[in-house]
Amino acid sequence: MDNLTKKIEEKTSSGVEMIYTPIVFRNLKPTEIECRAQATYEKSQKILLYKNARVDMNILDETVGCFNWQRRHEEIKGNLFCGVGIKQGDGEWTWKYDCGTESNTEKEKGEASDAFKRACVCWGIGRELYTAPTISITLTDEDYFKGKVCQTFSVKDIDINSNKEITYLCITDRRGNVRFEWGEHKPSMTSKQKREILNRLANGEDLWEKIREYYSFDEPALRAELKERLEKEGK
Repeated sequence: MDNLTKKIEEKTSSGVEMIYTPIVFRNLKPTEIECRAQATYEKSQKILLYKNARVDMNILDETVGCFNWQRRHEEIKGNLFCGVGIKQGDGEWTWKYDCGTESNTEKEKGEASDAFKRACVCWGIGRELYTAPTISITLTDEDYFKGKVCQTFSVKDIDINSNKEITYLCITDRRGNVRFEWGEHKPSMTSKQKREILNRLANGEDLWEKIREYYSFDEPALRAELKERLEKEGK
């Protein structure tokens, strides 16, 4: 069993056996990623990829349970920091902190929200967004209304490898037209293919390299599903 799914066993000085299970957060879904304009030029717009705080809260609830994580804010040398704590198997809390920046609208709320989102990145949630390519979309006359850009963009599809790196990205406008495409897209698994692969993995076959080569899939989510199945089967 690999490092992402195996249990790490240690013994304390008193001889008590401690068992830890590494926490692995799934990749973001296309619908959880926002496209925001960083800069607008005469004939193009530069886009950045974002996640909002609700996405972080949902993934924390989904992965560790709503009673097993918490957040707290504190000011350090004039900067507002947020800490996200996750309860470990021994009942102790592990904290990771980061600070935020003020927003253009609600100053204090925006800073607190940004600090929370950054602290979640420290845990690995949405870290893949930092590997996005430079996104520049060519604008047309239809994208303007009364001299201002009125077009909106969204992520249609995204592939992320096992190193939390984006390998394919497709962005469309609100009419569904593809406006930006980057990287090489791999097919997703069908439900039948996924069942067959999980069966083979559960039987001990080492297929991870082949799966990464041929398919676009959420590896942390698949590993978590495999782990749950192995635990139920007592393997």
